Amino acid sequence: MNEPIKTVLIVDDETFIRQSFVDYFEDHLWETIEATSGEHALETKLLHIIQTMKADNE
Repeated sequence: MNEPIKTVLIVDDETFIRQSFVDYFEDHLWETIEATSGEHALETKLLHIIQTMKADNE
């Protein structure tokens, strides 16, 4: 049985720090979503939810 893909939203305005977290989670088979600010995180997460819902309905 396949495990569901785990997703993490990583928010930091410093590229190096954000990329360090992305690398760690992707090495552990997580899907990562990146954002550079709180506002960007909300917009990005909303887009991800919409895309997921569309994919589930296809």
